[in-house]
Amino acid sequence: YDAGVRLTENEANELLEGYTKESLENMHAAVQKRLKMCAENESANINNGKKK
Repeated sequence: YDAGVRLTENEANELLEGYTKESLENMHAAVQKRLKMCAENESANINNGKKK
């Protein structure tokens, strides 16, 4: 997976076709958790004086 890849809105919608509301909610929860982890890591790095 290349984090630099950007999907168009249409491509994203096609990928999400067939997902149920429940699976999308689970995915959303996982994404929120991951974002929180990333934010905590970044603030920890800043507090430690480290730069990425």
